[in-house]
Amino acid sequence: MKNISVHLGIIYALLSAIFFGASTPFSKILLTYISPIMLAAFIPLGSGIGLLIWLIFQRLLKKKASTLSLSLHLYHLPWLIGAIASGGVLNGILLTIGLTLTPASAAALLLNMESVLTPLLAWLIFKERFSLRIFLAMMLTVIAGVLVSWEQWPEFGIPWGTFAILAACLCAAIDSNLMCKISGCDVIKIAIIKGLASGLINLLIALAIGNNLPRFQHAFAASALGFCGYGLSFMMFIMALRHQGVARTGAYFSVAPFVSTLISFVLLNDTLSSLFGIAAIVMAAGIGLMLTEKSSYQKSYSS
Repeated sequence: MKNISVHLGIIYALLSAIFFGASTPFSKILLTYISPIMLAAFIPLGSGIGLLIWLIFQRLLKKKASTLSLSLHLYHLPWLIGAIASGGVLNGILLTIGLTLTPASAAALLLNMESVLTPLLAWLIFKERFSLRIFLAMMLTVIAGVLVSWEQWPEFGIPWGTFAILAACLCAAIDSNLMCKISGCDVIKIAIIKGLASGLINLLIALAIGNNLPRFQHAFAASALGFCGYGLSFMMFIMALRHQGVARTGAYFSVAPFVSTLISFVLLNDTLSSLFGIAAIVMAAGIGLMLTEKSSYQKSYSS
C-alpha cells in the first residue's frame, strides 16, 4: 500500500507540474493584452469559478467532491489565510510583473527555484527532513538560477524581472508549506476559497491603481488559463502532498519549468544561448537527483 501511495503522489505531482508549466508561456502572451496585476486577478478567479462549477456539477450528479477529506475548521484558518496572501496574492502579482520583464524561457527556468525554497523552508521552519541527495540537487538548481540571472544582467541591466520571479518563488514555497498543514481537508473547497479570495483581492488592487478591465475575450482566456494552469494544478499538488509530503512533491514539481521552456520555444520563438543551455543542463542534473531520491514520508496531515 505504501508503494501505491508513493506512485500516486508521483503521478499527481507530475500532472500538477505539467498544468502549471504550460501556464507560464500562455501568461506571457496574455500580458500583451492585460496588465500584470489584472492578469494576476483573473487567473485565480478563473480557477475558483471553474472549480466551483465543477463542484456544483458533481453535487448535481450526487458524486462526492473528494475522498478521505477532513472538514475545514477555525484552526485551519491561519494556514489558509497565509496561503492566500503568499501563494494567491503576492505570488501572482510578482510572477506576472516578472514575466513582463523577462523572456518566457528564462522565467520558466528561474521558476525552478521554488523547488529549492520549498524543501528548505520545510526543513528550517517545519522540521521536515530531506536527504543529502536533495541538498545537492538544490545547490545545482541555485547554480543554474545564477547562470540565467547572469546572462540577463548585461542585456537588461539590473535584472528586476529575475528578482520579481525569485520573490514569487519564495511566496510559492511559503504557500506550499502552509498548504501541507491543511492538505487533508477538502481539496476542491480549499482551491475554490483560495482562488476566489486571491482573485478578488488582486482585482481590487488593480482597480485601485487605475487598471482598466480587460476585454471579454481576454478576461475569458485568462480565466480559462487559471482553471487549467492553477485550479487543476493546485488540486493535483494537494493530492501529491497527501501522499509524499512537501520536499518530494516539490522535487517532482520541478519539471514544470522545462514544460514552460519547451512551449516557449514553440510558441514564442525564444532562442537558446550557450549559457542558457549550460544552466538547463545543470538544472536537469539537479532534477535527476531529486527524482531518484527515495522518500520516507509518512502521511500526517492535520485533523
